[in-house]
Amino acid sequence: MPNTNLPEYLYYYTDVDTLALILKNHTIRLNSLDKMDDKQEQMSTDLQNFGKFVFVSCWTEEQIESIPMWRMYTPKGKGVRIKLRSNPFVAYDVDVLNFAKIIGAQSVQGSGQLDFKLIIPTEKLLDKNYAVSNYTHNSQLLNIEYTNDNNLLNPDVMYTTEAGAIVVELDKLGKCKNLYWKFQKEWRYRLLIFPISINRYLQRNYSELIKFVSEAQKGISALPFDYYDLVIRDECFEDMSIMLAPDITESSKTFVNLLVQEYNPSCELISSDLTSLI
Repeated sequence: MPNTNLPEYLYYYTDVDTLALILKNHTIRLNSLDKMDDKQEQMSTDLQNFGKFVFVSCWTEEQIESIPMWRMYTPKGKGVRIKLRSNPFVAYDVDVLNFAKIIGAQSVQGSGQLDFKLIIPTEKLLDKNYAVSNYTHNSQLLNIEYTNDNNLLNPDVMYTTEAGAIVVELDKLGKCKNLYWKFQKEWRYRLLIFPISINRYLQRNYSELIKFVSEAQKGISALPFDYYDLVIRDECFEDMSIMLAPDITESSKTFVNLLVQEYNPSCELISSDLTSLI
């Protein structure tokens, strides 16, 4: 279910090179949990190596500048903070016939557009090499829970039903962090991606899931990509603002100005309130 109690805007601390990719491509990049700085996030009690199937982009709701965030996530002289509306991604329509293909329905009744949108185009959802399980638009953003509960930080992610079906709950990963990280006030976009087709995922194909679990535990199972990009819709892209880091160099500042002029001239550029103070 979409989270209805969202901040209007979220903030992303990064470097000017990443900013260049965001502005040029109109996308936000999600990386797998095994690339995160908090190594505890990808851990689970029963299955290992499963963090690489959970892709995230980490933001904060804190409007006031954070010195730790500037220090941790922006390189010296090259930092920026992006302000963007929550859930800024393109929403793709899906019709009855295409959704029938997605779920593997043999017969279809009715026609026209369904009353929900997709976070990725239908043709990508039908890719035979992977399945995005949280594919409905606005089901990606979550507020991180900070806890010392080891059952949440290191959960069991697999179980077998009474009927003998295997269920792998990737949803338990990437949603909780240790209390040490609470200063981040983090919200994140998260995609849960299985290296099997959407049809086989939705049908809980027993042999495919057994193979997936076995190969993933051995470190063999993999997706055909190392990251996943989501497209920003135009009105949110144009509403973006960029804060320059307190220690940004003149060359980096010039680079950011040129990027904005070229790719997003409506974007507001802001100087840090901490300039000359840290």
